[in-house]
Amino acid sequence: MPIEKSFLHRQLLIIILVLLGLAISIRLVFPPFYNIGKLSPVKQFSDEQLFNEFVSDQIDAQSRYGMKPILVEGRITGVDKGMILMGEGMELVRIKLMHNWRYTIPKYKYGDQILIKGVCQGIDMTEVLVSKAIIITVRQQ
Repeated sequence: MPIEKSFLHRQLLIIILVLLGLAISIRLVFPPFYNIGKLSPVKQFSDEQLFNEFVSDQIDAQSRYGMKPILVEGRITGVDKGMILMGEGMELVRIKLMHNWRYTIPKYKYGDQILIKGVCQGIDMTEVLVSKAIIITVRQQ
């Protein structure tokens, strides 16, 4: 007795959908490694220079540095879980450090002078945001 074609088509479609769902799930749970360390920075700034660049002309700064790797140097004025603040008063640069098993974060503390490499996200209210950052150097104060 021959098997119906519709039964085989249905089984094949179910297998394809399950494999597709599995592939999407794996991609969401284990995203590809983003290696900021290998990317060449567009420019190096002090924390004050970066903030002033965005305040003076936000559209131009966003087009030149937005979503691109940059180097930022400054003194740590605030520390939170996985976040570092640079700058004073309302002129802040917020840095979100990259957490990955392939990258170990060096020891740092409030007041240290650091150089980071990260992706510039642009300005948000009174802060310039830098994400996926890695610490290049730490000078203890």
